[in-house]
Amino acid sequence: MWKETLEKVREQEAGFGGELNGPASESEIKKFKEEIAKVGAVVPDEYFDFLRVINGFEYNGVIVYGIDEELLEKETVKGTTGLLLQRKVWGETSSGAYTYLGESSMDLYAYGVNTKKFYVLDNGSDDVMEEFDTFDELLEKVMGQSLL
Repeated sequence: MWKETLEKVREQEAGFGGELNGPASESEIKKFKEEIAKVGAVVPDEYFDFLRVINGFEYNGVIVYGIDEELLEKETVKGTTGLLLQRKVWGETSSGAYTYLGESSMDLYAYGVNTKKFYVLDNGSDDVMEEFDTFDELLEKVMGQSLL
């Protein structure tokens, strides 16, 4: 379902003369997984499936993190906000219960390390605003919010 919404966003962006990032390569994903393991982050497999479709999503203030630029073989069209870099930023205020996968001005998009669920959290308090069983459901919600 989120892939259909992504196509609508691509069409909107093309209407403005822009484009979204393409997929990450398997070798980029492999390097990324190695770096994730080094820092001990817990990232769900569904997130890597997302990267195989689009390496980071940034549109109308909604961001789903991609692979950090220094791990990429080639530049992305729109650049990417890297998950590992953002982990350093948010890690200092996080309780460790979440892996942050994205953000907007008001929300954080997170994976519950212990619960194995996905959340929209208040950006500031980490209060749970919405809960999802799958990353696909979370992606559908946040990408839908980005549409004009």
